[in-house]
Amino acid sequence: MLTMAGTKIFETYQMKHLQQEPLSAIEVSFVGKAVPGTELTRPMFEINGQTQSGRVYRINNYDVDVKKVPAHGSDFEVTIIYQDFKKKIKVPITRKPLVEYRIGYPEPDSVKATVYTNGDLEFTGTGNTLKFSQSSIPWKSESYTHVYFKPGIEPANIDYWFYGNSELAYCDALPKSIESMRGTFRDADSLETTPEFFQCTELRVATECFSGCEDLKNTDTVPINLVDADAMYRGCVSLTIPPDLMKSSLVTINDMFRGCIGMTRAPEIPETVKEMKNTFEGCENIYSATKFPELIENISGSYKGCTSLKDAARIPQSVLEYQSCYADCINLYGIVAIDTDTNKNSGVFAGAVQAGRQLTLTGASQNLVEIQQSSNNKMIVLGAEVKEEVTQ
Repeated sequence: MLTMAGTKIFETYQMKHLQQEPLSAIEVSFVGKAVPGTELTRPMFEINGQTQSGRVYRINNYDVDVKKVPAHGSDFEVTIIYQDFKKKIKVPITRKPLVEYRIGYPEPDSVKATVYTNGDLEFTGTGNTLKFSQSSIPWKSESYTHVYFKPGIEPANIDYWFYGNSELAYCDALPKSIESMRGTFRDADSLETTPEFFQCTELRVATECFSGCEDLKNTDTVPINLVDADAMYRGCVSLTIPPDLMKSSLVTINDMFRGCIGMTRAPEIPETVKEMKNTFEGCENIYSATKFPELIENISGSYKGCTSLKDAARIPQSVLEYQSCYADCINLYGIVAIDTDTNKNSGVFAGAVQAGRQLTLTGASQNLVEIQQSSNNKMIVLGAEVKEEVTQ
């Protein structure tokens, strides 16, 4: 009969013999508790190796590619590495719920919004959600920094959902079902990157969506069916590269980039756009105006206060209003063509062309002489062909 010591020696011998057999697979289980921000340790995992002969033994000397539990989210992925084997596993994060709101539509219990102790706001469930006014957002007074949408959530309207949250640092990719996001992230001035929303092909309205997000540096491409983007990025002073607008169906972009002082170029504007009042007003680091759409109607104040602007864009025949379009563009010079005959053009060059270089007016407009004379600026002159017409 084997003694206890003998049994242990035999088990050690047996394990050593097993470990010499070729492995066919490893199986991984998480048996610990992953508290946000804590270190992962080996006892939290149970790793078994299966030999080619079908025998199983416990593995202890493995490695893990993640050493620390993320501070946010419901789970995270780790890879267990042993010899030439790698096995991915999802580890649930242990969070404690603070408050839960039932927001499903038409059945309130179908969707829940839960705030957790680690600062997560997570939406779970299936289907559409209730519509809220700006003052009735259920979690408006809660403290949260990270937002997550779980699969199955299909809200149509998320107007003002995270408005005014200056602590918000991250938001998950938005559900494809969204149709309206008025003011959704307005004044979330700690947000540096927008959530992914190009996939939101039902999105039509994004008025003031990221307005006042002063730390915003990165943004997704504007989705294909977006129509109204008035003031979408107004006051995003840290935004240097504008989003791609050319895949969209935009019609109105009034104030869209107003006050974006970090932007060094204006994006191309889709031909579908009709209104772009004050779109780039105060963007003091834009040097060249982008082409106006051929059927644009209102460009009043579009580049007002763009003090670095040197190159103006032609003003198309379709324009009905262009008051103050290039007002206070002190560095403007070169040639600008004006083809519209509308008389709604007061102050189009007010305070502009102050750098000692000439701006020559040309184009098919019948108002060029009046515009030049009313500017009261000797550096704004008429093109040769216009002068010739006047003398005739």
